[in-house]
Amino acid sequence: MNVMTDGRGNLNSLENETGRKGLNNSVPPETKDNLNIILGHNEKGAFSIDLQKVPHLLIAGAPGTGKTSFVESLLVKMICQNSPESVQIIIYTSDDSQYAGFDNNPYIIEKRSIDHHELRTSFEAIVELIDYRLSHSSTPRSLGEYSDLFIVIDDCSFITQYSWAKQMLYWLIQDGRIAKIHLVLVTSTPLSSDIPPRIRDGIPHRIAFNTGTGSISRVLINKYGAEKLQIPGQMILKGPNILEKLDGIHLSDLEIRTTLRQSTAEYNGYPSSTNILFQSLKNEIEEESIAASYNYTETGSQSYTAEGKRPYKKKEPDKTGVKAKINNKKSPIQQKLTLAGLIRRIMQTLFLKNID
Repeated sequence: MNVMTDGRGNLNSLENETGRKGLNNSVPPETKDNLNIILGHNEKGAFSIDLQKVPHLLIAGAPGTGKTSFVESLLVKMICQNSPESVQIIIYTSDDSQYAGFDNNPYIIEKRSIDHHELRTSFEAIVELIDYRLSHSSTPRSLGEYSDLFIVIDDCSFITQYSWAKQMLYWLIQDGRIAKIHLVLVTSTPLSSDIPPRIRDGIPHRIAFNTGTGSISRVLINKYGAEKLQIPGQMILKGPNILEKLDGIHLSDLEIRTTLRQSTAEYNGYPSSTNILFQSLKNEIEEESIAASYNYTETGSQSYTAEGKRPYKKKEPDKTGVKAKINNKKSPIQQKLTLAGLIRRIMQTLFLKNID
C-alpha cells in the first residue's frame, strides 16, 4: 500500500493528511470513518452512541463481569468502521494476556503493560500531542481535521496511586476533549481510593457492569441497580440525558482475531500521521530524560539508582503549552481559544445570530 507523505518528513502537515481507505471485505463503504458504535441491545433493539460526542468513558464493575471483553469488542467495532487515519488507539493493560490480538495492528499506536516509569514517558508524549494539536490549529473547528485517539487504561487503579499520574489524567480529561483525545478508563471500583473525584467527575459518560454493592453503583451511576446485574456482559450506560440497561456487545475470540487479521493485512506497514508524531514526541522525551540522567562523578563513572536504573529527572514544565497547568495557569493557546469563544458568544448574542 502506498503511504502518503509530504516528502520532507514535515510533521506540521503530516498529521492533517487523511488518505482514508477501509476494510472493503468486512464493512460497507458507507460505514467508513464512522464512530456511531452499537454498544449493546435492549428490548427496543440495538443501542448506539456517537463516540465523537463522548469525550471520555469510565467503565467499572467487579472482576469477571465482562469489562475487558466489552472493551475489546468496542475497539474492534471502531476498527471495522474507520480507517487508521481517522482512528488510532493506545492500550495500557495490567495483564499482558489481555488485548493480545491487538499487538502489531496498524490501528494501535502503542500497547504495553502498565509500568509507571514507561507510562510516564508515554503520558508526557500524549500531553505534548495535545499541545501540538492546539498550537497548530488556528480555530477550534480546525481541530476536526485530526484523527480521534482513544487511550484505554485497564486497570487504571494501578497508576492512580501515583500523584503524577493523577495530575496527567486530569490534564488529559480537561484538554483531551478539545484535541480529540478520548480516555477509556477501566477499573474494578470507581471509589475515591482508586479514582480521585475530580477525575471521576470529569467523565460524565459511564458504563456499569455488576458492581457488587449498591454503594459502588451509586458512586458510579448515581443510583442503585448495577449491583443487581446477574449475567456477565449486562450493563447500565449513564450519560447526560442517557440511562439505558443493555446487553453489552460481545464478539467471540474468533471474530476478534479475524477482524484484526484483516485490518493488519489491509494496512500492513501503514504508519498513520498521528502514530508518526506520537513516536517522534516520545523519542524526544526519552532522549531528554536519558541525557538528563547521566550524572558523571569525577572519575567519569555513571550513577544509578539502587534498582539498577538510571534516575528519572522530571522534565521542566512547558510554560507555553498544555503543561503550563502544572502552575495552575492557562496556556497562551488556551487563553486564545477561550478569548475567541467569548468574543464569538458576544457577537452571536448582540449582532450575528447565525455565525458559522
